[in-house]
Amino acid sequence: MFNLGDFSMKKTLVAIAALAAVSAFAQSSVTIGGAFGAGYQSAPNKTKGFAFTDADLNIGVVEDLGGGLTARLATTLQTTGDNFRSGVLRGNTSLGLASASMGTFGFSHTRSSDLMTQALVAPASLPDGIYDSTGILARGAIDGVGYTSPNFSGFTFNASYIESGANPFSATTEGIACAPATNASACAGVPAGTFLGGFSTDGSGTVNSARKTWVLGAAYANGPLMAAVSFKSGKNDDTLYPALKYGATDKKTNFELVTTYDLGVAKLGFGIDSATKSKPAAAVAPAASAAYRTYRADLAASKMAFGLGVSAPFGPVTVGANYAKRGENKMYELVAKYDFSKRTNLNVSAGKQSGIGAVSGGQNSGYVTATALPTDAFGAAKEASQFRIRLMHTF
Repeated sequence: MFNLGDFSMKKTLVAIAALAAVSAFAQSSVTIGGAFGAGYQSAPNKTKGFAFTDADLNIGVVEDLGGGLTARLATTLQTTGDNFRSGVLRGNTSLGLASASMGTFGFSHTRSSDLMTQALVAPASLPDGIYDSTGILARGAIDGVGYTSPNFSGFTFNASYIESGANPFSATTEGIACAPATNASACAGVPAGTFLGGFSTDGSGTVNSARKTWVLGAAYANGPLMAAVSFKSGKNDDTLYPALKYGATDKKTNFELVTTYDLGVAKLGFGIDSATKSKPAAAVAPAASAAYRTYRADLAASKMAFGLGVSAPFGPVTVGANYAKRGENKMYELVAKYDFSKRTNLNVSAGKQSGIGAVSGGQNSGYVTATALPTDAFGAAKEASQFRIRLMHTF
């Protein structure tokens, strides 16, 4: 039997529940963005072809916790654009708390980075970047927890603790599984299938924490000027995987500095990264041997790296150049970018790498590469060129 009182009560309860849901939803905001790019490219190993160069979906969530405190989540979903029906991979992910008066504290799962790259202000897009195959900088997968202070008249300060399965300062291969048959020396004492880059193989998301790194930094940004410094100190007390320990010549500390200045008509950048290895104790005689190639690589790593960048806008067109060097390892990039709108652009970039670090295959090349680069008389990789013509849309 129909009861008007019960019906009215149910309507009221539904209304209250709906209001509560709307109120809860109003405290959170979700943003979805992304970047998709496609074009024609030639990688340093001369592999050429069309490729989807970018296929990223970015998701951000902010919840208002009251009193100026917010909870923040950000993650990137990526696909390997060159593979049809490829799976979705989770990229950079962070979760933390933020307050304008107290600063930001959070956890992250990402890849290590270097301040010097911020000096490369020209918007070049190439199959292999400075982290991939130049021998100038390197990065690996990391788990980290960090704090960034509030802004004090342009100044901010930060501190973080990082766990990683790879040396954060040297060119340890990222994401390569140990296979004793092919890289026995690098995988001594490491179970087959363990990723040297620190990725877990059991699906737990745990990164091999053989290396720990503490980072202290400061930055200043006001008007056209930006400057930042960072000091890193590493430690390895893990005896389970001896191949992941610091080598006898590996540096356990690292200093980075970058500054950029926007003149209006052009933007300039300069950055440095301290040596990643000590100078080899003794020279190795030139020969087409692994020992000589290792000596040259270690000698380059014992030098401080520096990077320079310049970009200039001309209406919808931006042109620029980047240059970076560590010992004999060098790279430069040239770019012209045309903005059809704030979201869509055409980018034409060309670059060259040279030195012992210029090896084939980069994670951004869009190819599974097996072709070695040209080598010099001693079997070390020499100069290699690359280019990319890419149409990009962001949203």
